[in-house]
Amino acid sequence: MPESKVEAIIFDLDNTLVDTTKCADTASEIVADLLRRTEPLVKSAGDVVDTFDRLLSASPYDINLMQETGKWRLDLWKEALRSTQDEDFESTYPDIESLAETLLNTWNAARLKNLVVSPEIIEMLKSIKDSGYRLAILTNGPTDIQQEKVDRCDAKELFEVVIISGEIRAEKPEKKVFDYCLSKLGVTPDRAVMVGDSMSADIRGAQQAGFRAAVWINPSGVPVNSIYKADYEISNMLQFPDVLKRIEDCTEQ
Repeated sequence: MPESKVEAIIFDLDNTLVDTTKCADTASEIVADLLRRTEPLVKSAGDVVDTFDRLLSASPYDINLMQETGKWRLDLWKEALRSTQDEDFESTYPDIESLAETLLNTWNAARLKNLVVSPEIIEMLKSIKDSGYRLAILTNGPTDIQQEKVDRCDAKELFEVVIISGEIRAEKPEKKVFDYCLSKLGVTPDRAVMVGDSMSADIRGAQQAGFRAAVWINPSGVPVNSIYKADYEISNMLQFPDVLKRIEDCTEQ
């Protein structure tokens, strides 16, 4: 018996539609350069930035706390400064709060400046949409930060639905996140395909929600140690149309 025809394709945002990691790395380099040029009292600019990056990864935003994201990131920059400088740094530096704010603002601006969907991916999305598929974004993270990213992208008009986990106080791979997105689209899971870079969040969640297929983006080609296995694997987004054709070919059999 042939499977249901695919109606909707749901995309993750970070490191799927946009190269968030590359943008953050570039932003960190710009902040380090700023420190070296303008702050002679600050030692080891590279260590400050590396520490911030580690803190950001180790202390993810907690959607249940409803904390203000700007303050959360500002506190991480202050901690990065304090933990990499001499003990008397705060007593000798005139205004650590102001410096942390400058670093945060510089990092934010540089990151967002480069956060764009490539023209090739935009054309691919347009082609898929023109073929009759309904497109959505399903992304984890604080509402204000993720909405800022979506607004910055040049492709948001292509997506019928945008769901940010912070809006509903739940995150992928929780089934209710996927169910909520499907309800907004008015599509059943057997007619939906998920595309994302996270095996634990995107692939696992979509499969547990009963999606028609889950497509894993794995640029490195390195397998992950997981009990979950994607239905399809690609190394970049531009390979997705070929996978979609394979999915539809299975539908017609």
